[in-house]
Amino acid sequence: MESDPIYLDPHLQYQVTISNMTTIADFAYPDKKLLIYIDGYTYHKGKGQGKIDLDRRQELILRASGYEVIRIGAKDLDDDEIMELYLKSISKIFD
Repeated sequence: MESDPIYLDPHLQYQVTISNMTTIADFAYPDKKLLIYIDGYTYHKGKGQGKIDLDRRQELILRASGYEVIRIGAKDLDDDEIMELYLKSISKIFD
């Protein structure tokens, strides 16, 4: 999986606009309609439930439009076991 060149070349900060909603994915593979977000406390801090609800609505709209959405918690980046699970999920999309 690591040697597969497709994993090495995601689009960074990829903007998607659907109807009147615009969102920016941290990583994207547009040809696979795969969007990956890294969700960190710093980004959501102080924005309360409203930001969480907005993220959920955006994800629902994206999924209804055919996108696969993966949200990775920033703390998960340091957990090899959890990251392996994310990578397995991503690899299934490329199969």
